[in-house]
Amino acid sequence: MKLHKATIIRCVYGMVFIGLLHALPLQFAAADTRAVIVAGLGGNAEYRAAFEQHSETMIGALQSTTTSPDHVTLLTGATSNRDSVLASLQLLTDEINELAGTEEAVDTVVLILIGHGNMNRDGWQFNVSGPDLSVVDLIGALAPINVAQEVIVASASASGGMLKSMSQPGRTIITATKSGGETIAVRFTEFFAEALGSDNADFDKNELLTVREAFTYANDATQSYFKDQKLLASEHARLEGDDAVSVTLATLGALRDAKSNPMIAALLDERSELEAAFYAVRSRKSELPEDTYYSELEAVLVQIATLQQRIDAELGNEPSGESVE
Repeated sequence: MKLHKATIIRCVYGMVFIGLLHALPLQFAAADTRAVIVAGLGGNAEYRAAFEQHSETMIGALQSTTTSPDHVTLLTGATSNRDSVLASLQLLTDEINELAGTEEAVDTVVLILIGHGNMNRDGWQFNVSGPDLSVVDLIGALAPINVAQEVIVASASASGGMLKSMSQPGRTIITATKSGGETIAVRFTEFFAEALGSDNADFDKNELLTVREAFTYANDATQSYFKDQKLLASEHARLEGDDAVSVTLATLGALRDAKSNPMIAALLDERSELEAAFYAVRSRKSELPEDTYYSELEAVLVQIATLQQRIDAELGNEPSGESVE
């Protein structure tokens, strides 16, 4: 059977990159994720427009991880206020409790805050219409949420000031700054939205955009911006939590299309099994003769590439380039 070199290279690159990150292969399934995105006060027309644009990009990405578009809530403009945020989180808590133990149980909650923030004697504050949303408010609202994985993205100035008080097991936190002392409006949001809105940040090419990948892309792009502009960096993003490589913020390509295509879903399940075989071979590297190890590794990678070609063909995305036997 002829295989396109582009397909083989794509699969080999992706699998090797995953191996370097020690990520685990993921069985394809429509994750039951709930997300709330809050676009806070802009302060001027430019920031308001940017916050709304970035939040719309993030909505599209997160909806690809859910079983319904309604599972992603956006609070912006008049609805972006303390009471609305707390009410949305309470409704989310009620829904999670109602679905607990059923096939529709929620396993992941994502909260994204886009805007400006500040520190005072009581801790970090997120700027919204009316009274600011405080870190104390967030701690109280999130405490009763019982899911396997929580992700909080505070893409706002001074957001590093919330890290210590918000960190807990099962929760992954991204902040645009390293502390409450970095108070200048952040660039991180632009690049984080860029990561979620394309496949540029899918470094392992497995069509699952993880928290780690999105953070790495946005952080690198932010620091490159300051370097290219010959400016002293006024923000240093932070990521804390053990689930950053397993929580998905967007599905891409075939995975996104597979939500409505059972045939692709079945092929992707088969790909997951082959990926597991890949890691099984890698784990035996020290036990096998070198020639045997690389021979077995090559055999699995060729099977993955063959399967990927079938997936591409099913999607009408037959790769271009030279074919090999």
